[in-house]
Amino acid sequence: RAMAGDVEGAALFDFLLERTSVPFFEMLHAWLYRGVCTDPYGGEFMVQEAPHLRKEELTTDFNCTYWQRRFSLAREQVPAFLAAHADAILETGKDLHVVRECGHSPLNPQVVRVQK
Repeated sequence: RAMAGDVEGAALFDFLLERTSVPFFEMLHAWLYRGVCTDPYGGEFMVQEAPHLRKEELTTDFNCTYWQRRFSLAREQVPAFLAAHADAILETGKDLHVVRECGHSPLNPQVVRVQK
């Protein structure tokens, strides 16, 4: 931003940065609050899904790698400001995904507070 040069340039930079970050934050929100990994652009989100791993294999393979390897971090896609929290972000989404796989719907704490 310091290199924008003038007020109009800075405003344009802020506008573009805000608009281009929306898809990422929508993907992050879905992952952190629902355990849903959405990456409609293919490989741009920091969490990657391995769809070839199927939960049905749990019945035949007790040591199935499904829960450990179904989702992983794409370290090169982790924004610098989230790098220190990347592992916690991955694990949070994984935990919520497990809850969803068990037939429950994780609740967004912000929505729960509003409803009370």
